[in-house]
Amino acid sequence: MLGSLPLVPISKGKIKSRGKVLNSKLLNNQNPFKIKRLILELSRNCNLNCSMCGFGGNPIREDWFMNLSIVEKILLDPYIRSNLQEIRLNGRGESTIHPEFISLLKFIRNLYPNVQLTMFTNLMFLDEKIMKELLKRNVLLFISMDSNQKSQFEKIRKKASYELLKRRLKLVKIGFIVFTLQETNWNELLDIGRVAKEHGLGLIINNVHLLNSNARERFRDILNSNWNEILADLLKIRLSFPSDRILIPDQILGYKLPMEIATTISCGSLNFCPNAYSEIMLGYDGKIYPCNMFHPYILGDINTERIEDVIKSTKRQDFLLNHKTTAYCKDCAYLFPKGDF
Repeated sequence: MLGSLPLVPISKGKIKSRGKVLNSKLLNNQNPFKIKRLILELSRNCNLNCSMCGFGGNPIREDWFMNLSIVEKILLDPYIRSNLQEIRLNGRGESTIHPEFISLLKFIRNLYPNVQLTMFTNLMFLDEKIMKELLKRNVLLFISMDSNQKSQFEKIRKKASYELLKRRLKLVKIGFIVFTLQETNWNELLDIGRVAKEHGLGLIINNVHLLNSNARERFRDILNSNWNEILADLLKIRLSFPSDRILIPDQILGYKLPMEIATTISCGSLNFCPNAYSEIMLGYDGKIYPCNMFHPYILGDINTERIEDVIKSTKRQDFLLNHKTTAYCKDCAYLFPKGDF
């Protein structure tokens, strides 16, 4: 039974508190006033309507694209520029469908030539020039692919084209396939691992975030009936990838994976979130959020406030102190490499 699965052991140097992992040295090294990662939600619009996502399926709205003035305001701010190490070019929508995406990408790369640019994308854009620019500007791509079967892929990612995805995967030089494990594709782990290796890409096994209780119970039943097979497939994948090219969660729907399989620690397993200390997300409309996992708590608004004031505000400090009391942070599925803890 799932309830009897082994817990991931806590290694030396870490302490366990109320079932969570806490690395006190890491916590002491956090500086809440130094923002190292900035998430830019260039688009709230998405061109797909994925079965497990609550953000797609809406008509495209022009006011759901980030305005250039907002991009400039935060990226030209000397306070942000002083410590930035990574800019992630995606939020809840698909950034590549922004009508000015290429211009924005060029502007950001020219302004920050040495900062890591990353982006989660479905690669379903229409303009072929976008792919060339992504490669030229050295954007690290995290590519959504939940099945290697055409019918299944297009059922999960509604409005997507399997043929287009496979064609563009051949062009990607450095990146990861992001596979969201769910009730319809749990038996495709080995196949998706093979696809990632064939294209020279890394692999991230992502936990599906199920708010619907019936869907959660259905998936739990599947896990319960097929757990040994799932573990065996995950172990094969784990052994076939270099350690820095594979992220396997430490839990699936709350159930722990054995230490020899899991390569990560999820934020939900931590007593504090390093991301909350080191990053912010700028929404398409200028509102400022705590992190890349789209936490709904609004810290401020760049349209009316200075970014430094928001980062140093009492409101943000209160959030850092109390974020683990919120269900959103308790259940967070963001994955950290084990070596970070």
